[in-house]
Amino acid sequence: MKYLIYTALLLPLFTFGFEIRLPEDAAVVEKKAAEELKNHLEKMTGQKEQAGTEPCFRLVSLPAEDGESWRIRSIPGGVELSGGRPRGILYAVYHYLEDVCGVRWWNPWEEHIPARKKPPAENLNLAGNPAFEVREIYSVYGNDDGRFAVRQRLTHNGDQHVAPEYGGYRLFGPPYSVHTFSMYIPAAAYFKTHPEWFALRNGKRENAYAQLCLSNRELRQEVLKRLRMFIRQGRQRAAAEGMPSPEIYDISQNDNQRYCQCAECKKLAAKYGNAQSGVLLDFINEIASAIAKEEPDIQISTLIYQYTEQLPSNIRPEQNVLIVLCDTLSNAARPVTRKDNPYFHKLLADWSAIAPNLRIWDYCVTYQMPNELPYPSEYTYADDLKLFRDSNVKQVFTEMEYPLTADARDYKIYLRAKFLENPDSSFEALSREFTDGFYGPAGKLFRDYRALLYRAAQKAHPHISMYPTPNAYTHLTLDMMVRAHKIFDEGSRILAGSETLLRRWRHARLPLDRASLILGKKFMGEYLKKHGSLDGYPLDRGKISDRIRATWKEEAGMRLRPEAYAKSISEMETEIKKFTMPVNGKALSVPEKFTHIPAQNLFDYTMETASRWHNVVKLMEDPESEVGTVACLEFPNEDPGTRLEKYRMPLLFGIYSPARKKTIWAKQLSAREVRGRGYQWYKLGASRLTPDCYMYFFWSWYIQQGIADGFDPNLENRKFDLWIRMKLTGPAYPHGRTDEKNAIWIERIVLVRK
Repeated sequence: MKYLIYTALLLPLFTFGFEIRLPEDAAVVEKKAAEELKNHLEKMTGQKEQAGTEPCFRLVSLPAEDGESWRIRSIPGGVELSGGRPRGILYAVYHYLEDVCGVRWWNPWEEHIPARKKPPAENLNLAGNPAFEVREIYSVYGNDDGRFAVRQRLTHNGDQHVAPEYGGYRLFGPPYSVHTFSMYIPAAAYFKTHPEWFALRNGKRENAYAQLCLSNRELRQEVLKRLRMFIRQGRQRAAAEGMPSPEIYDISQNDNQRYCQCAECKKLAAKYGNAQSGVLLDFINEIASAIAKEEPDIQISTLIYQYTEQLPSNIRPEQNVLIVLCDTLSNAARPVTRKDNPYFHKLLADWSAIAPNLRIWDYCVTYQMPNELPYPSEYTYADDLKLFRDSNVKQVFTEMEYPLTADARDYKIYLRAKFLENPDSSFEALSREFTDGFYGPAGKLFRDYRALLYRAAQKAHPHISMYPTPNAYTHLTLDMMVRAHKIFDEGSRILAGSETLLRRWRHARLPLDRASLILGKKFMGEYLKKHGSLDGYPLDRGKISDRIRATWKEEAGMRLRPEAYAKSISEMETEIKKFTMPVNGKALSVPEKFTHIPAQNLFDYTMETASRWHNVVKLMEDPESEVGTVACLEFPNEDPGTRLEKYRMPLLFGIYSPARKKTIWAKQLSAREVRGRGYQWYKLGASRLTPDCYMYFFWSWYIQQGIADGFDPNLENRKFDLWIRMKLTGPAYPHGRTDEKNAIWIERIVLVRK
């Protein structure tokens, strides 16, 4: 009993812990800040929060006008964490945990909380305010109510929900934040009664996701009416969700370039310097001016995108118009501040001179499938964001999709978020912080790998835009790939025994492994040219495929929702199958006729990858062919429906778009164009492409070859010269001999971007 009394008397002298004090009128966000602080400190120290212990963390609200500013300072007995509402205190907590305690949130699923005996409380005096009012990444895909996004001081998380307790609010009211013309005036509801409200193209009003006829006065009044309705809906939804009402409503062009060409729209364009942006601003300004009289706090956003990028004359955006500039053509491998990457720098300079409010829509992602091969875009972030800040940009929206396969995804999101908050941060320090923390002893090797990519890009000058084809990744040479794989092999050796670090390391290697297969034909061609055969080719496609499967499944289980898992695995198998097909060594070299064409403008297809209906057209070995394996349609044919009389000259070739459900180009090759015996190159003509198009051969379409690789939606009118190499044999065809079978032999097709 005496022992118990003795220990009870001494216990307070040895009690450790901490105390957290909130404002009396604490909002839900500030309560979440206290909860986040408590949970992390308990994990860090092993101690519980307890009143009367030190250090005492006092959370203090600053006036709302201080916005997202935050401050950390030592006070007698503890630490004061203060910030503006709604998120300032939350940011003060996160900065204390990161900058002072060493906590790290690597991605939505993984974190590092160091062990400490006691929370640091002395000699603290830190403060900050984010560089941009809106900092958004679409998307971190955490499925965690926005927790990871807000821990990284992102204000939004794309379409994913940020809960009220994390300061969530909807920036945009309904119907959506972009491409909303068709939502204001859906063709299904309006085209029958008001076809004149829709774009006139080639003498006809279009109703299939076309643009609107912006000069039409009745249309403008209907859009204004619909806008008022959406504002009411936005407020009702915000109230139901316990969030502030949205302050921005988007009215922007659909995602295509089919703008109206009617006489009135042409007259408006001429008034504003023959710029379609002038037509757009004339339309938007009228609506914005009208709504400003009723709703002075609401902004109307609109896209400056593709055909509306040209700066207009004699018109400026109204004060309540938010101009959204989209960087669709820049080279993501170089900062936009460089003289050899001037497109967006000039666009920003032009529009910042007349626009009172600017939002940047930036693309830190590539979309052309197969996408996201390794490219060193992280080296551009700081320079680009400094330019945006210095150009008075208030909002930055960044697209970074593909949570499973994107290049160095966790690393790039970590860096991007930090630079969005403070573009003056040190790249070297942030890079070392993430890589050493996330990859442990292999951190330096990861930095060596990214530096290798960077040096290769500086030498090769690839142009990596939004829609780069695999051929555009000119910095990915066989030599560079071999060196990169050696780095990862060494990292795997160093990390042996640590399954967590090895899993992260395998995921970092996934884009490199994918590139090894996707660009395999190019790499094999390099090796064959140097060594004379493929013996000893260093990129083992079997081992790489096995690694891809294991890593893809492993990461998909953590990063994807269960309903998306099976689809993702199916996509993986399709990709592996496509890029591990047997390769004929003779098909690896660029045809002599096209060796002068830059790689990014050349698209070469041999027949191994073509679709051949029911194998009526067969793959055959032909010693006369440059590539060895060709597609041959011979007569008589074992298919009774395939008769010679249906395949006499002229022969039909075409390009078909499934989305448009029509042939977009066709050519008949006549007998007089056949110049002689054997394989010949035939220029079929020139055509634009669509994102889904394929070439079909003959009236029967028995051969189909996908050729959409070169399509770029930002240059959708760009044409391609179409070439085919083929031969015709037998007496039914020009120059054919009677002693040979009648047959059409297709060797390859080549597209050259003009």
